[in-house]
Amino acid sequence: MSNSFVFRGAAGELRWGWHKAADLTGWELKDNKLTATVASKDEFTVSQQPLTFVVHRSTTTWKFVVNTLQIADTSLSATVTPQE
Repeated sequence: MSNSFVFRGAAGELRWGWHKAADLTGWELKDNKLTATVASKDEFTVSQQPLTFVVHRSTTTWKFVVNTLQIADTSLSATVTPQE
């Protein structure tokens, strides 16, 4: 039996340092695999490394390091690991 988690949200973003690379909607994070709809993106910034998937919650901010990233039209899929 393995531990598994699923988080879903309406809004998130990809960041490269302080720069916003993409606005995401309708995201789902399951077993370190992220899927989302890309609402907007900066082509240059989204191609830089390292990228971070960021979710702002009411009392905290979640940050995940993006390991792999694929964007096709408005569909995003990525693998992520939590920041320490």
